[in-house]
Parts: sequence; C-alpha cells; structure tokens
Amino acid sequence: MKKLNLIALLFCVALFGCEKYQLDNLQFDVTAPKTTLKVGEEVTFNFTGNPDNITFFSGEIGKQYEFKDRKSGNGKVELQFTSYLQNNKPNTLKFLASTNFTGISDSASIVNATWVDITNRVTLSSGLDNTASGVVDLTDFRDLNKKVYFAFRYTDNTSTTAQATWTLRDFVVKNTVNNRVFEIMNLADAAWGRYSMINKTNIWTVSATGLRFTGGGANSPNNDAWVIARPADLSFVSKDLGEAIKDINQRLLPQKCIFNTPGTYKVSFLASKGNLETFKSVLKEITIRVEP
Repeated sequence: MKKLNLIALLFCVALFGCEKYQLDNLQFDVTAPKTTLKVGEEVTFNFTGNPDNITFFSGEIGKQYEFKDRKSGNGKVELQFTSYLQNNKPNTLKFLASTNFTGISDSASIVNATWVDITNRVTLSSGLDNTASGVVDLTDFRDLNKKVYFAFRYTDNTSTTAQATWTLRDFVVKNTVNNRVFEIMNLADAAWGRYSMINKTNIWTVSATGLRFTGGGANSPNNDAWVIARPADLSFVSKDLGEAIKDINQRLLPQKCIFNTPGTYKVSFLASKGNLETFKSVLKEITIRVEP
C-alpha cells in the first residue's frame, strides 16, 4: 500500500509540475488607423493578444529591426586629424598603416610588420597649429578584410638646431553606411602603444586629447619613435536598438509615435512569451509612409 501511495504521489508531482510550466499559445497582432501620415502627425498602434514582452522598432535610422544583429557593413571609411609642427622641420613625421602588425609595441614586431606609407594622403602642419589633415578615404584598406593598425612615426637626427616637435589632435576613424555614420575609433579610445627605436628616454606623450612628441634641443641624440593605435575594424557598425514598451508586469497599452522626417518606415513589433522551459516570439510589421 505504501508503495502504491508513493507512486501516486510521484505521478501527481510530475503531472502538476508539467502543468506549472505549460506555456499558453502566443497570440499577438498590431493595427494602425492609417498608414499614410504627414510629418509631425501622431499615429497610434493598437495591440491584441497575450504577449509578456514587446520591443518596438520605429524603422527610423538606428531603430530598424532588420539591423538588430548587424555587426559589420561595407561603407565609406574615412579618417581625419589635426597636426601642429614646431621648430620648422618638415618630413619628420610619417603616417603609416599595417594589416600584419602583431600588436606588440617592440622593435622586432614593428620591424617585421609591413607598413604602408600613407603620408601622402594627408595634409601635415608646416607650422600652423590645428592644421586639418583633410578627410582621408581608407575604403581600400577595408576591402582587404583585415583589421588595420595606424601609426605615426617620428624621426629626427642630431644637428646644430633643435629637433621638431609634433602635436596631433582630433584623430577619428568613421564608417559611413547608407548615410549613417559609425565611429570606429577616436584618439581617446585608440589605446596607443609607444616605442622608441633609438633614444629610449624620449617617447610619445599620450593623453585623451592629443599625441605629442617633443624633440630635443640642438645636438640631441637621434630619435625614431612610434605611436600605434589598436587594431581598427574598418567594417564596424553598431547594431540597431529597439525600445522595450511592455514587460510581464505591464498592461497591453497602445503605442503612440510621431515621425518628423518624410519617408517610408517599416515599423516592427517583436512580441514574446516565455517561462523556464520554453520561449515563443512573433514579429509583426506595418509599413508607414510619411509625407511632407
């Protein structure tokens, strides 16, 4: 008898345990009273169903469902910075790029890497502060499908006059895809590595706002000093984000939206329902046309 009672008890636990985690079918739909609007006109999206969560993608730039998992995009890659030369010694700074540098800032790694001299693509200061480099197109490096290291190399030799001093600011690399600009790297987050090939007592100074190499005075030792940025993924883009407009603790309420720019928008609503054992989701989309 005890054995039978135990079996019955285990059966009930299993039965009710299964029922506890049983998930209702997900039902969800979206309607809008009109799909052609004027700029600045409000539209209300009405919901039916039983979702626990809803994420809203308006279809505007940066808020498109189709790009929610995107990590790369082939756009136009551009770089720019400003420079300042003191002591009137041109040809003492080179701008270089490499796709096979190891990332280790030591003599062997720098020498063994292949560096492409792209100094001729930029405008460098001839004594004027904040000289703009110009917008430099680097799309050809992106087409190599490899991460790229950018470096500045300072060289100046012993002479009877003071050596050059270079200051670099406003360094930024961007990728423009479908008129949207993604910042790949800027001066503050480039994690610059520094190495001096000859004069170990003199290296680049790095701060959040600039790079600076101060040459020595007259009769100072030769200098060959490098400052190298972290690897840059020239196809980088950030994924689009949706807005959480409902969670399990919120009622199912209409969503209001205003579009301020003419165009066609694919408005997406990702609804979901889940528990510890299973998860269900459904996507509903409405195309909205916004006229001037």
